[in-house]
This record gives sequence, C-alpha cells and structure tokens, in this order.
Amino acid sequence: MMVFEEKHCQDNFGVLVNDPDTIRTLDDTEVPEKAIQGTPWYTVLSNQYYMEAFGYVGAYVEEREKLIEDGYADVVDSEGKMTPENIERRCEQSDMVFLLLNLAVVPDDVIKECDFSVHGWASKFKDSMNDFKAKWEHGEWKYQDADLEEKYAAFVKERE
Repeated sequence: MMVFEEKHCQDNFGVLVNDPDTIRTLDDTEVPEKAIQGTPWYTVLSNQYYMEAFGYVGAYVEEREKLIEDGYADVVDSEGKMTPENIERRCEQSDMVFLLLNLAVVPDDVIKECDFSVHGWASKFKDSMNDFKAKWEHGEWKYQDADLEEKYAAFVKERE
C-alpha cells in the first residue's frame, strides 16, 4: 500500500511523502508466512474506518476509478471505457484526501495556487510543483537520498 501510494504521489504530484529508505525496504520485503497484524506506524489512511469516512480509495487499488463515485456522469470512449480524463477526475477525489492529510510536505506556494474545487486540479497541481522545483534556488531539486542526507548532516554539524 505505502509503496504504491508513494509512487503515485511522486509521479502525479511531484511530492515526496515518506522516507525513501522506508519505501525501499517495504518494496524489497517479501510477505512472510506469519505476518505481524496491524500497522507498525500510524497513518490515518491505514485505518479502514477513516478510509471509509473520507471516501478514500488508495492508489494501490487497481481500477480504483470504478470504485469512486463523484456524482458526475461517466465519460466513455467508443468502446464504452472511461476516458483518461474521466479516470483522472474520479481519482482526484481520493488524491485530494491523501494530499490534504499530507499537506506538510507540499510547499506553501504550490498550495496557494491550487483550487481543489475545479476538476483538473491534479494536473495543475503537478505543473505548479514542477514550476516550484524549476525555480528552486538551493541547488538541484531532488527527493531525499543518501547524498542529500549526507549534505544535511554536514549542514547540521556546521551549524553546531
């Protein structure tokens, strides 16, 4: 669940929510014969009660657009399949829940430009995030990795 959510968030919104080391470890882990039940750390959307209360369907659910009802008529192609735009609109409902619960990782400038009341906000959000990264004045913009962690540790040591 977490691996797919992180990939979806990075691919569609340009935002890193979880520590990459954690995601890499989870992705490399195989399901054991006897698994520990429950969640080893708490995220609101790992709780089924909150998922249902927020009307959230995670990015890790295949064809989740078929499970999300947004009150608008489906837009389909000549074969009767949902158009990519219709799928994006449907998924925006759940993506908004995820992003708002992880607002702390989104730059203020990006949030100020986002209008969640308009269909198509997701692609505008990603464009805004890409613009923010392009204007980044502190070196190359990149997600957290070992090199960035070393630079941060050196920065902290220098400040001590």
